[in-house]
Amino acid sequence: LFSKLTSPAAPPSETPKTLGQDREVSTIPRASPVNNEAGAKPANSEKESGVSASGNWVYPSEKMFFEAMKRKGYSSEARDMKTIVPIHNAVNERAWKEIKEWERPWGAEQKCDPLVSMSEIYTNGIADVEDRDYIPSLDYRQR
Repeated sequence: LFSKLTSPAAPPSETPKTLGQDREVSTIPRASPVNNEAGAKPANSEKESGVSASGNWVYPSEKMFFEAMKRKGYSSEARDMKTIVPIHNAVNERAWKEIKEWERPWGAEQKCDPLVSMSEIYTNGIADVEDRDYIPSLDYRQR
């Protein structure tokens, strides 16, 4: 489904018109305002694509997700976006929920730090792991 193409990415003009353009606001707080040039740049080279009054991240539409996959050289089918996009969003939301639950014993239940980039959920969303006694991934294997 996400296999790499050997040929160059397809141009955006090939995006089917049937893809949805509605976007969903995440429950994950965003670290800095959009126009904050002093703020850290996202690690995954994402570009600004929308802001929510809530200050939270805004997930891509089916069309945006499809175009990003093509731009990054992945082979994908437009018809798959109706399945892929909700899964993408649900995985991020679940990861954020797990981070908040895991940090609760250390007093972070009120408000976790906002994210500069969505990639932080997977790379460094759980800070100082080496200083803690419990690692969630071990708990999953024991269930």
